[in-house]
Order: sequence, then structure tokens, then C-alpha cells
Amino acid sequence: MIQKGSRNAHLSGLMTETKGMTLVEVIVAMFIGTIIIISGFEIFQYAGTSYKESFTSYQNYSALQNAASWIIRDARSQNAQSIAINNGGQSVTVGNNVFSFTGSQLVKTTNGTSTVVAQNVTGSFSVQAGANNSIILTINIGATDGRKNIQANATVYSLVTGP
Repeated sequence: MIQKGSRNAHLSGLMTETKGMTLVEVIVAMFIGTIIIISGFEIFQYAGTSYKESFTSYQNYSALQNAASWIIRDARSQNAQSIAINNGGQSVTVGNNVFSFTGSQLVKTTNGTSTVVAQNVTGSFSVQAGANNSIILTINIGATDGRKNIQANATVYSLVTGP
């Protein structure tokens, strides 16, 4: 014979074992989940920042290389006597072109028209005598953040006319 209260006692015992998570367990799970989400966000943010810095650094270095090669190309197409250093090494005149460091920019001026060749750079130009009536034009260009520096040298010879 089944007693009236025994069946209910058996069911109430089952219900207490399968109630689910306690409030403390929910709070701990939420805390751990929040820590994981914040950590993941920080990792992605760091990776994005590193990528941007690398890309910017690459662009700056590329601009420095281009600037040096343009100046050298122009210098080599000129006579040695048509190259002059001005403003204490802050600008160089190469034929009809003037390359100058203005603020944090390298500017090329041709016939009064200025073009920014590179930004966020500093630098200087110098000239020294070379062999056989040549000059050696030295270009020092660096990024303003100090990460990248380029030194380029070009030997420019005097044009020799016929006998």
C-alpha cells in the first residue's frame, strides 16, 4: 500500500537535486565570461595597433627611400657645378629643383611649384669634394619618430666638354 505522503516526499527529493545553478554559480560564470571577452578584445586591439604601426613604419621608410632616390636621380642628371647646399644644409639646389626640409616635410620646389615628397621627416644635405672634379652629395633623411634613418650618397661629376 502506498502512503499518501511518501510519493510526494520522493518527488520533492528529485526536485531539490535538479533545481539548476545557484546564484553564486551564475555570478562566477558571468565573471569568467567577462574576463575571457575582455582578454579577447585586448588581444585583437593589440594586434590591430601593431599592424597599423608596422604599416605606417613601412610607408614612412618607403617614402624615405623614394625621396633619397629622387634627389640622387636629379643630382646625377646635373653638372656638379649646378648643385648647391643652402640654409645650413636644410636645402639643396639641384639644377632647377630645390629640395628642402620645411617643418617635418621634405618639399621639392620646381619653377615655384612645391610638392611634398615625404612627411614626418627630418634631415640634412651636405656636399664634399670628390676625385676628378666630382662632388659627393650626402643625404641624411630620418623619420621624426626616430625609427628609420637613411643615408644616401651620390657622386656627381662635372660635365666635360669636347677638346
